[in-house]
Amino acid sequence: MEKQAIVVLASYDFESLQLTLLALEHTVEEEVPIVVILNGANSIAASKVEIVARRWAATKPALRSVIRPLSYGQKPLFALQEVIRNLPLLHDVDRICKIDDDVIPLKRGWLTRLAQCYEEKVKMNNQNLGFITGLLNNNCWGFGELVELAGKNEEYRQIMNYPSVAGCNRERIVQPGEIDQGMCGTVWQYPYLARWIHSWTSVTPENFIALTANQPDKEISLDIHYSIGCIYSPKDLWLKLNPAENTFDELLIHNVCQRESLTKWAVMQEPMIHLFYFSQRLANHDQLTEISDSLAKFFNDDRFSMIERRNIEDLIAQFQEDSVKNALTSQANVDNNLVTDRLNQYYQVLNKWLRIKQRNKNLSEVLLRQGYRKIAIYGAGELGKNLWGELQQTSVMVHCFINQGVFETTYVEYCEHKIQVMDLLHFSDYEKENAVDAVVVSPVFDFVTIKDFLKQKEIKCKIISLAALVDEAAVN
Repeated sequence: MEKQAIVVLASYDFESLQLTLLALEHTVEEEVPIVVILNGANSIAASKVEIVARRWAATKPALRSVIRPLSYGQKPLFALQEVIRNLPLLHDVDRICKIDDDVIPLKRGWLTRLAQCYEEKVKMNNQNLGFITGLLNNNCWGFGELVELAGKNEEYRQIMNYPSVAGCNRERIVQPGEIDQGMCGTVWQYPYLARWIHSWTSVTPENFIALTANQPDKEISLDIHYSIGCIYSPKDLWLKLNPAENTFDELLIHNVCQRESLTKWAVMQEPMIHLFYFSQRLANHDQLTEISDSLAKFFNDDRFSMIERRNIEDLIAQFQEDSVKNALTSQANVDNNLVTDRLNQYYQVLNKWLRIKQRNKNLSEVLLRQGYRKIAIYGAGELGKNLWGELQQTSVMVHCFINQGVFETTYVEYCEHKIQVMDLLHFSDYEKENAVDAVVVSPVFDFVTIKDFLKQKEIKCKIISLAALVDEAAVN
């Protein structure tokens, strides 16, 4: 078996980290190297995380390392890539299992079983494999799977008996009794749901294990993007992520898998506890005592019940630090980061597109190869207009543009040509009467959000990203 290591990304939650590290002692083979990456910016909480990590690593210094990267306090992607690329302990490692600092595996040998699954799927999929994960309970994807597995659909419907929201900007509407398993999905939005699932999994680990026993591995749809928590993959997968495209590491991994058709699998018989999304941490913090005590009993280790806890002085000091930081950090900085990420992604698309043109290739070739002869373009900005111009004088017919915020049928002129621009209401009616094979989304940075939005509006045809077209044309 190829060499592997565990990388724990830690920032500010020193309480949860103690439980994670104790669980690794009980569930991971002794010869496996474990690296804790300290990515928290200078603060009281980050200092306590470092104390916990270094105290734990000191008991087995040959196999446990604590690293504060040069890029600490920035995006996790930068810290992960820096350490995976440069740390001598990881030079000879072939595969990395990255877990968050509040993920608690329950069964001894879980890493071996993830590795076995990896080997099986590589053979089955001819090397086209992205990553393997376990079955995490408080997880946008895993939550829905466990509700179904436990037969708790009716109980869930009683809780979620009214339309709800999902998405990082609350842009998706979820119908009563349904579960959104995508990015910032249902359980991320509603802390009570995390409390609920912990009550029948995390506080009764034996029942959680029994519920998932002998479950077959399950493939995760390439269309689903969610916060993963535990990722077993080739080391090279982390190094190929492009920060110029985006700086959210887990979203980049999903994007690579989708773009390169790399399969994603969950080992459903490997239950894992994920304690908190940051949106739940304060609301459900009181549940930590009950979970800690249940783990102490389950692992027969009183240290789980004796972890160092936050006290009132810690909370006051952290509040003061956060207040100072908030006063120094304006919303403009947040907006600037988003604008920078957006512009970087557009630059990548245009750069690849230019190289395609230099080879006298046309994006119509990709569309026709995929069977898309009649399309609509979402987004009447510069990228959308350039695509329309590219497809003129080809066998691909562009029916219209779709533009959010246009509330009546209008027209746009570009390169001496004129074309309809519709809002979604008009296009939905138009699609029913006209055969449209696909909608190509030109605002590539917001593709996932726009795709989900179009699906909610019952757009029936295929929805594809301009970036995906450019990527395919670039390699063919």
